[in-house]
Amino acid sequence: GVGDGGASNDGGISTKAVKSLSRPLPVKGLKNISHAACGALHSLAVSEDGRVFSWGLGLYGNLGHGDRETQWFPKEISAFGGLYGVRNVRVA
Repeated sequence: GVGDGGASNDGGISTKAVKSLSRPLPVKGLKNISHAACGALHSLAVSEDGRVFSWGLGLYGNLGHGDRETQWFPKEISAFGGLYGVRNVRVA
């Protein structure tokens, strides 16, 4: 499964933890994930059916939701709604 592996008080981890973790944890709400990219401030995941999710610090709109809101849990990016069924999407 996909997990969170870092620690951040600004949204880089969905468990709201502030301590460092030695191993990844499952991310609540994500299933059938084929690809993931995890950073210090935000993370992205692509499901097997082509849906793209992001969570973390929303500063400067870097999560792709059209706002600057921090997302503590994965939220589907609606702009990618037309990608359903695409199997080879990559995130970085």
